[in-house]
Amino acid sequence: MATSPVFPGFTPARRLVCALMILLLLPVMVGARFTEPCCGVIGVDADKGIATIRDNKTGRTWQFEAGAATLKGLKIGAEVEADQPAGKTLSIGG
Repeated sequence: MATSPVFPGFTPARRLVCALMILLLLPVMVGARFTEPCCGVIGVDADKGIATIRDNKTGRTWQFEAGAATLKGLKIGAEVEADQPAGKTLSIGG
């Protein structure tokens, strides 16, 4: 079997497998990086320790409790990622 002069040991079958893996994984990697966040901060009540989040697609809102340091850093419009079926806020600000 012929091997690649650039990558010794890479037979045509190995090159094909590598190319297929790249083609299959590339859309997943690009999609994960360039997707829009699902939600955004629409309100912060520092006195009660609560932030209000809105789902950008459905309009559904929910609140979560956070410490003073977290709430102080929150700005209206900040992007939020959430696990909506579980009702969990995963990350704020990307």
